[in-house]
Amino acid sequence: MRDLQYATQAGDETFAPALELVLDEAVQLANESKNFTSHSYQMRMATVKVAFQSLLEMETTHPVAHRIQKRYQKLYRDNFWNFLPRATESAQRTDPRILCSPGNVDKSLYFIIKRLVDIVLSAFLLILFAPLMLVLAFLIKQDSDGPVFFVQERVGVRQRVRAGVVTWEVRNFRFYKFRSMYQNVDQTIHKDYINRWIQGQAEDSGDKKARFKLTNDPRITPIGHFLRKTSLDELPQLFNVLKGEMSLVGPRPVPIYEVNLYQDVHYERLASVPGMTGLWQVEGRGHVGFEEQVRLDIQYIYHQSFWYDLKLMFLTIPAVLTARGAK
Repeated sequence: MRDLQYATQAGDETFAPALELVLDEAVQLANESKNFTSHSYQMRMATVKVAFQSLLEMETTHPVAHRIQKRYQKLYRDNFWNFLPRATESAQRTDPRILCSPGNVDKSLYFIIKRLVDIVLSAFLLILFAPLMLVLAFLIKQDSDGPVFFVQERVGVRQRVRAGVVTWEVRNFRFYKFRSMYQNVDQTIHKDYINRWIQGQAEDSGDKKARFKLTNDPRITPIGHFLRKTSLDELPQLFNVLKGEMSLVGPRPVPIYEVNLYQDVHYERLASVPGMTGLWQVEGRGHVGFEEQVRLDIQYIYHQSFWYDLKLMFLTIPAVLTARGAK
């Protein structure tokens, strides 16, 4: 309990860990409700109430933390006992580090098999495509100044188990692609487009295969157009898969600035290890809006299985060969 009390005094950088400690204690209290009348139980409840109050009053500049505080203030009201189970359920959905999806319950064997398949196939594909990747690296260096790889912070997750339920701890990771843009270009163009896309205001490119893609993007190099059209710029993500930061199949990993624009309902698409391909890439890449992309990602999360993953991997082959949704 000392750690619990101490964590609530922390600043903005430790808001999520403090919340996690408080919620872990809240879960235990909810599970031990039969001891409600005991003195020790009442003391623990009083301590957790103080801890929650401290969290709700903590000064924070982080937008996600601030949104959580507002949600908990709405849930808390004056009845802390009724708040306990609701807060626990809500935290699994809205904590910036903790996500939960019913579609992931009791699939521990699937996740083990999925990881083994990722390791074996990513290692095999890296060896198989090594000569091609060396050629592409040479062409990129010859085409324009700058590094071979484009590295960007993307939003990913790490699997954890809480009270028998599979949950996901959100974390950022270094995402690799072959560089298809000129070095040190302004990312404002893409940020503005993503903002309009999420708001449903992105202009239609007129291309039936890639309606929602930036057209005439001045940031793209000559070789970059070829890499993107053929999806060969994605090959370095096999290193992310091998490291466990990504999977072969899953929702696409997105930049931090995109997640910062999400509403609460959109966070559920993050409740799975991000993938190189997935349902959106096969059925909707480039020609569906943001809300439809989220729906497809969540649909995959709720129905993911070994055979479903295998099916999506095979469907990716014709999608790549026909450049569906690529631009």
